[in-house]
Amino acid sequence: MGEYTHPTRRDSLIAIESPLALNVGARMAATPPPINYAPPPKGIRYHWVRRLIALALLITSCALAIRYGPRLNQRLDLLRCQRAAMGYSAAADHVVYERDPARSTALLRTSSDYWAVYPSDGRPRVPPSHMLAESNVVVDFPPAWRDFYELASPPGRNVGAVLFLHKLRSPGAHERIVAVDGFATGAADLRLALAVFEPGSLAARPRIISDMESNSLQKIGDLRAERVYAGQLDPADPSHFTILYQTANGNGTLDGWLKDDDSVKFEQHE
Repeated sequence: MGEYTHPTRRDSLIAIESPLALNVGARMAATPPPINYAPPPKGIRYHWVRRLIALALLITSCALAIRYGPRLNQRLDLLRCQRAAMGYSAAADHVVYERDPARSTALLRTSSDYWAVYPSDGRPRVPPSHMLAESNVVVDFPPAWRDFYELASPPGRNVGAVLFLHKLRSPGAHERIVAVDGFATGAADLRLALAVFEPGSLAARPRIISDMESNSLQKIGDLRAERVYAGQLDPADPSHFTILYQTANGNGTLDGWLKDDDSVKFEQHE
């Protein structure tokens, strides 16, 4: 039978503590994996960048408004007046030029668009009410033409009867603003003149092609008429218009056609 050896205290501690030590060592050896946090949302990360961009755009917009705002407003006003001139129309029985004193006085009382012309000097102006009888010539000068011309060609148009005003389209599809004015003279004649504009846009102002007050004057001639009615656009031909008038001997017609070279061909029939 073998000899029994009593274990020492040190051996007992080793025997008891060894499992615990192994367990702790295993835990220390097992390093936990790193935690991968999601990146912050871009909306939060670049929030300050968006604010800076918005601030820069606001400053730029304010600077552009200060620099170009008045000019843009003027151009928009001009285009608004241009649309009114291109689409202007009056009834076929609307009188735009009258020489009869009684009829002239009545017309002056109906609308502020009528202007009186004194026969002594041919100067157009609205006389005081107590002097209406002294004027025997009245012309219709509507805002559609007056306002457009004032903005397109400052300081503005001389007062005259607007016999025709509208957009015309030539056979080659050239759109132009065409106006025929009548200017009363000291004699019984009505001096006619032609004005042709190329329409403008936001990028370009209307261009004067022909104007009685420029070097490219295209004077039609004198028309001996007692009464002239508003010119009418031909619904079947966008290049053609007609102007009816009355003389001491009867009625007459003035026809006009816009050509591709921006000239207007006239024919008079009595």
